[in-house]
Amino acid sequence: MEYKIETGTVFKLKQGFMKGSFSLMYCGMPSKDTFVLTPLISSGYSGFSPSIYYSKDTSQLVVYDWEFDLIEVTPDYIILQG
Repeated sequence: MEYKIETGTVFKLKQGFMKGSFSLMYCGMPSKDTFVLTPLISSGYSGFSPSIYYSKDTSQLVVYDWEFDLIEVTPDYIILQG
């Protein structure tokens, strides 16, 4: 399944029946060769969201337990397949 996430948008991925969900935000491209993804992790009133920097040439991404193939990345959106 392909996911298109626009810059600044929080995208919620379902992990399956009764396993909860996983939120991911695309933060854009701070330089022409780098892009940033931020997973949003929370439990109750506590949470954190680390920024993970990737090279534009990356073909496969791993964010915690999730694996994605990078289809396309621009400053405005990212398309992931997973």
